[in-house]
Amino acid sequence: MLMAFGLLGVGAASCSSAGLPADRTSGAAASGDSATGAAGTAAPAAAAITEIEIERGCFGCATGTSLVLRHDGTALYTVTGNARHGTADRRSRASIAVADFDRLARQALQQGFFNWQDSYQDPRLQDGAWTVVRLRRGEQVRQVFERNGAGPQGFATLAQAIDAWKVAAAFEPAP
Repeated sequence: MLMAFGLLGVGAASCSSAGLPADRTSGAAASGDSATGAAGTAAPAAAAITEIEIERGCFGCATGTSLVLRHDGTALYTVTGNARHGTADRRSRASIAVADFDRLARQALQQGFFNWQDSYQDPRLQDGAWTVVRLRRGEQVRQVFERNGAGPQGFATLAQAIDAWKVAAAFEPAP
């Protein structure tokens, strides 16, 4: 079962802010991370991104979702089950064209992903829908957590672009 909040992180059932792992980056934005850098830096920086992941869930939901897109053309979609609700994991596979992956990576950089805060949420709200977007660049994994729409517009725009790709993809059940 894929776990929310990290490759080996806290399970989806524990989605409070206390369960969030620390950002695995140095905290400083690398040069070329945003479209505001020197001309031509966004394309090389986007090419360095090898994985894009979006996870969604909520406290009490019967399922959550995880979509992992890899620069090598692999797309993995998992609907994570919840034992309390009697739901099981369902996995699917598809292919993503390198041009589509690169477009999403460039969009993340143009929206300022590596300059965003680690977490956007109203501290008074511990329940509700949450989304994590995670990008891998070499050994660096950067994730941004958002709950109940509290993130910047760029976060929502990036999530919508990833969702639009997913809707158009031809997923097949995976073993």
